[in-house]
This record gives sequence, structure tokens and C-alpha cells, in this order.
Amino acid sequence: MNETSCVGDECWEFTDYGQRILIGCLLILISLSGVFGNALVIFSVYVSRKLRKAINVFVVNLAIADLVTCLGIVSNIIALLSRNGWPFANWICAVSATTLMTCLGVSLYTLGVISINRFVLITKTIEDYQKIFGSKRNIIIWLSFIWIIPVCVVNVPLIIGWGEVGYNQKYHTCSDLLDTEYEHLYDIIIGLGLFPIPLITVIVCYIRIYAHIIKHAQKLATREDLRWSLRQQIHKV
Repeated sequence: MNETSCVGDECWEFTDYGQRILIGCLLILISLSGVFGNALVIFSVYVSRKLRKAINVFVVNLAIADLVTCLGIVSNIIALLSRNGWPFANWICAVSATTLMTCLGVSLYTLGVISINRFVLITKTIEDYQKIFGSKRNIIIWLSFIWIIPVCVVNVPLIIGWGEVGYNQKYHTCSDLLDTEYEHLYDIIIGLGLFPIPLITVIVCYIRIYAHIIKHAQKLATREDLRWSLRQQIHKV
């Protein structure tokens, strides 16, 4: 299948091998640093009992998703640096593409849940926090939510034929394929399913945390003013 994008008689393909080498080298640095950093996070939580807290379950989940993403980048490095196209079976490239998109979604939803966790802990009572995040059952429910949504968003459209992934000859990457019947529909599903909900959740939660802290600081300032005024009156007496 020809995956180059054509406008009229003019087709474009990412054929500049020098630029592909540059991007490949950047991806190698990202992959190596990401693997090292996320593996270190997982190892630290594993060996330290003090770090085994509810919030760190989500931190470890984020590290695992990012670690898999950094390992999956290797397929795109191979695709970019190969002069003769994808050198292995196309299904390997397809699996890599779906894994990368799924783990990206898991990372985003994990950040969203972490922001909810911080919001509840800071602005609500300890009893409310325990009801929402205090039990292993609730943690498992949150983790299931984090994984199930990206898995469904990425894979269900492919199963029902609303998209296709594999070696993209236009960009020389493992990603969704171009010039297919549902190309734009699949991109829209991925965009709407993975990005807006976590983004809005993070923004709303941290804005409300900031507002709560400002309000609390103002109350403390008012109390200090009252105490200072009371002391002044006592001294006058």
C-alpha cells in the first residue's frame, strides 16, 4: 500500500536520511534516559518500605507506562534509520504502534488521577480521602480505569475496522497508516479519547487546589491580624 501523501501530482515522503538520523539520535537519547529514570523510580519504590504508599502506586504505574513507551520507541528508531523500510514483519510494527499509543494514554490518565488524589487530600477531610483512595479495592478500581480507557480507545476502532496501524511509509515510523478509509476518524478518536479528559482534570484540580490554598492563607492572615489587634488592646489596658 502506498502511504505517501499526495496533493494533485505532488507527493511528499520523509526521505531526507540526514534528518531521519538526527531524529533517530534524539529518540535514542530520550529512550535511554527514560528507561534509566523510570526503572530507577520503580526500583526505589520496590526496595524502600517508606515509599510504599497509596499515591506511589500511581507514581509506579506512571513509571511503568513511560518505561514501556521508552522501550517501544526503539521500533520507531529502527524504522527511521532503516534505508529499505521496516526490516521485520509488519505485525511487529503494528503491535509497537498500539503499545506506544496505549501507554501514552495510560500516562496521561495516571497524571489525571494523581491530580484528583492531590485535590482530595488537600481540600477534603481525611475521612473523604480514605473513602476514595484509602482501600486496596479502590486503588485497583482507579488503576483499572486508567488502563481500560486507553486500551479501548486505541484498540476497539482497529478491531471494528475504523483504522489501521503498521509501518507508515510517509513518515517511516510505526504508527497509524495514511490513505485509508478511516484515517481521519481514527486520529479524531485517539485525540478525543486520550487527551482532553486528563488535561481538563489536571487543570481543574490544580486550579482548585491553588484557590483552596489562597483561601486558607487568607484565613490564617485574618486570624493573625485579630491576634495582633487583641494584643495591642491588652497592652493598652
